[in-house]
Amino acid sequence: MRYIHVVGPHEQFWAGGRYVHYIPDGSETYIEQWAIHRLPDDAFLIRVDRDGRQYDGHSILLEAWRSPDAEGGEIVRFDIHAFGQARDKVRQVRATYQVVDEMLHIGLSLNDAPREYTEMPLDNALLFPVLSPFLGEYLSALSMKGQSDVLRPKLSFDAPLAFTIERYTDKASYLKQDTLTCCGRVFNATAYSWQGDTAWVDETGTLLKIIDDDICRLELMDYARTGYHD
Repeated sequence: MRYIHVVGPHEQFWAGGRYVHYIPDGSETYIEQWAIHRLPDDAFLIRVDRDGRQYDGHSILLEAWRSPDAEGGEIVRFDIHAFGQARDKVRQVRATYQVVDEMLHIGLSLNDAPREYTEMPLDNALLFPVLSPFLGEYLSALSMKGQSDVLRPKLSFDAPLAFTIERYTDKASYLKQDTLTCCGRVFNATAYSWQGDTAWVDETGTLLKIIDDDICRLELMDYARTGYHD
C-alpha cells in the first residue's frame, strides 16, 4: 500500500482492507487498499491507495482526518495526491480540503503550478471524499436525509476542473436489515438502494459490497478490524 505519510508510532491500527472494482464482464478495474488508525486524541486517520495503473493508468492517494466520535465523528479534512498518465492534461495533483466554521477551504495545485486557494460554504451539504472506504458512512447519513446536496472532488485529470469541488444532489434509501458473507465471515448488515444499486454496510459503517442487477460492482476483501480477527 502506498501512502502520503507513513504510519506514526503513536497510531493504533483500527481497521483495514481492500476494495476491488469490477466492470460487467467481471474484469477488475480499480483496487483500493485502505487502513484506519486511531490517534491519541481519539480522532481517526484514514489512508486510501486507489490503484488504477493496470486499468486507466491513474492513481489516487488520500488521507482523511475524522473527528472523535464525541465531537461528531465527521470528516474534517482530507488530502489528495493524484497521478495521471503522460497524455493527460493534468499529470499530478496536490490538494487539501478542510472544514473550518461551516466553510470548505480548498488548496489545489495541478502539475507544477502554484497552489490556488478557494473556499465555499457547506450550506448543510454532505462532504464526501468520494473513495469507497467513505461510502458506508456516507450512505447511512444520506439515507437518513433521503436526499441531500453533496460536495465532492471531481476525479478528473482534465484541466481546469480536475479535483475541483462539485456540488450535486444525491439520494439513498434504506432497504432492510440483512446478513452478508464477506471475507469468510457472516456480517449483520444494512442494505441501501443507491443510484440503482444495492449496497451493504456493516454495523461499523464499513461498505461490504455493491451489486447492480446481480452483477457485483465492488466488494471488500482482506477485511480486518480490531476485535474481529483475534
